[in-house]
Amino acid sequence: MKMKNFLIGLAAKSVYRKADVIFSPGTKSAEYFKKNGVEGNKICLIPDSSEIPLCKEEDIRKKYGISQEVTLFLYFGRIIKQKGLDV
Repeated sequence: MKMKNFLIGLAAKSVYRKADVIFSPGTKSAEYFKKNGVEGNKICLIPDSSEIPLCKEEDIRKKYGISQEVTLFLYFGRIIKQKGLDV
């Protein structure tokens, strides 16, 4: 491990432990915080935006003029090269 990564990790752990509340988008990140010294009662799970039931339903094909022959994929996430969206 590089010294820089070690020092950043050490600083992050210090901040995590001193926080009153840690907001975690899922169970995996909650496990990460626990592993880094955060007490379980300080971790608050929050839903991803895709889980919020207040979304308005609309016909995407009609709105954008997309035919029924075209396959659509719904994607929630950052559009960055590492995600492989071009594949």
